[in-house]
This record gives sequence, C-alpha cells and structure tokens, in this order.
Amino acid sequence: MSEPIATKKHHDPAKHPAFQESAPATHQEPPTEHTAHTATAPPPTQQKPSVGRVVHFVLPDGPRKGEDRPADIVRLPDDKFGADSNIVNLLVKTDGRHDGTPYHNGVYHAERVHHSETREPGTWHWPQRV
Repeated sequence: MSEPIATKKHHDPAKHPAFQESAPATHQEPPTEHTAHTATAPPPTQQKPSVGRVVHFVLPDGPRKGEDRPADIVRLPDDKFGADSNIVNLLVKTDGRHDGTPYHNGVYHAERVHHSETREPGTWHWPQRV
C-alpha cells in the first residue's frame, strides 16, 4: 500500500503579516536634518584608484582643451608619491586628429597624472554618475 503524497499548503496572502494593516504608531519623532539625511542616503565613500579602472582624463591642450576623455589606469602610485597618493599613469582613449597633434593616434600615455574633482586640464577624475 502506498503512502499519501504530502501536498504543500498554500497560504492566503491576505493573512500574511506583511499584507495586514499595522496598528497606528503611538508616537514618532519628526525627522531632523541629521536623521533625514542618514535615513535616505548612505555616507559618501572615497573611491580608490586601481589598475584597470576607467576614469576621465581632462585634455590639457589642443583644440579640445578641457574636454574629458576616457582613460584606463595602467599604473598605481609608487612609494615615492606616498601610499595615499592619487597620482597614476593612464592610457587615454582620444578622438584622434580631432583632439590635436599629441593625441592623433587615438591613444595617449599620460604619466604621473594628479587627481582633481574640479576637472583641471591635465588631471583625472572619476566619471560622473548618470
């Protein structure tokens, strides 16, 4: 004689605690500037450069001076710059002849490039979030 097959019980979603109305709160503090900020946005984090990361290089000269170009970090700072230094070597992807003479081959190797979120020509920065 075979035993009966166990069947899975289906629960009524309306009886699940997540779908039931909760009791009204008795007292809740109004959000302050501090609690509103910490509740909605995590604190900013400092990104660290590493080989292979894509950053933006600001063209230091040429007809498109000041424009951003994508670049790969190819070397991290040496000890002589300090462990926390944001000086890196980059392989910059250019727009060829449109960016001017030093960039006409489509790639440009930039050495000892400093970080600047103010986007000064000849520096690198993290890409903007879109």
